[in-house]
Amino acid sequence: MAIEIIDKLQPKSGCEFVGEFAGVMPVSAFLSMLQLPPEDGPMLRGYSELSIQRKPEGWTLMTEYIKKVIDQRRNHPGDDIVSRVTQGQLNGRPITDHDVLSICQVLIGGGLDTVVTMTSFIAWYLADHPEDRKTLRENPDLIPGAVEEFARRFGTTNIGREVNKDLVYRGVEMRKGDMVCVCTPLYGLDDSLYPDSLAVNIRRQPPARHMAFGSGVHNCAGAGLARREMAIFIDEWLKRIPDFRIKVGTTPVVSTGLVNLMSEMWLEW
Repeated sequence: MAIEIIDKLQPKSGCEFVGEFAGVMPVSAFLSMLQLPPEDGPMLRGYSELSIQRKPEGWTLMTEYIKKVIDQRRNHPGDDIVSRVTQGQLNGRPITDHDVLSICQVLIGGGLDTVVTMTSFIAWYLADHPEDRKTLRENPDLIPGAVEEFARRFGTTNIGREVNKDLVYRGVEMRKGDMVCVCTPLYGLDDSLYPDSLAVNIRRQPPARHMAFGSGVHNCAGAGLARREMAIFIDEWLKRIPDFRIKVGTTPVVSTGLVNLMSEMWLEW
């Protein structure tokens, strides 16, 4: 899938990377795993971006879509992940309707934005660092470690949590019901772990530690898929478009929230 997309882009001498590659390849691959129509990708990405921007209609539209998928798979189950959730059991009992919806919201939502954005940040870095492009192209065995380094440096997911009791933490007063945004990407930028934390070192040994995919019981179920998608992107893109840069006169467009989002980036080659 990655090769097909890149081969179509290569003769154009440029592209809007987020919309033409990062928002296509991982989303299409993910939808194929869920046996959902690939043409739904742009629509679902739109819902996801609205949710990230804290616009309630995005979450409402996404939930309505997921409910329809759940109903369909309940009535006509297949061998996809959503069907397994709808037919699954927990402690010998069927999973409740509420939990089925919650699991599928996390499952489908998680495949629509984080890899898209992290892939875009990787492309931005490589566009500005020809020496690392050359190194990775000539030494593909370095790509898995580079993926961990990019995940450390360009962590995309923050965590929203609700305060469950009144407290004062390090002089900051918090009330029950307050919302807190925990910026987990900062873990990978801790100067006590990495004195050169803002610099990317694709040869870093041992590979970087980070929380790009969560931690403990909150570890991302799709981490293996995400790593594979990013590695495939780096390998196949550099084989076919080894030299590229940010299009002159343009600047990548980024924003933050529960996801550090890149919405536009023009490349040329």
